[in-house]
Amino acid sequence: MMGTRGDPSPQMSALAQLTAAMPPQVSALAMLGEIVELLRSADKILPAAVEDLRAAEIAAKKAYSDLEGVVAEFQEKQSDMRSRSDVLNQREAGLVDRETAAANREAATARKQAAIEEHTKTAQQVKMALDAERAALESQRGALHTDAEKQRKALAGERDLALAGIKGRKR
Repeated sequence: MMGTRGDPSPQMSALAQLTAAMPPQVSALAMLGEIVELLRSADKILPAAVEDLRAAEIAAKKAYSDLEGVVAEFQEKQSDMRSRSDVLNQREAGLVDRETAAANREAATARKQAAIEEHTKTAQQVKMALDAERAALESQRGALHTDAEKQRKALAGERDLALAGIKGRKR
């Protein structure tokens, strides 16, 4: 008999020594008996090994099925991530567009503000010029008024003299 690791058992060694001293037919017959004994013990081991192999095959099929499920789930998640990535890319592009539009509006507002400030400055300068002109006109008006008063008084005086002269002639 063989041991568990393929080493000849002590019985086998003794049998080998006996058969070495025997004639070849007897030796072959003894070996044949030993083979029959090995086959009988193999018949007891093989069904258990076959059952182990079948159980391992079933476990491998189940593990493969589980693996296919995990792979399908992974691919689904990967597809979902790609679609989310596309959505995020679209949102990012929209955000960039909005930021560009906001920057353009900000620049337009800055230009309008600068124009308003320029118009305000120009309006203030015009107002100051108008105020200066108004003051000059007021001054001229005052002078004209004074001159007109003087002329009116002078004319009134001349009129009074002329009237007095006319009244004095009539008398």
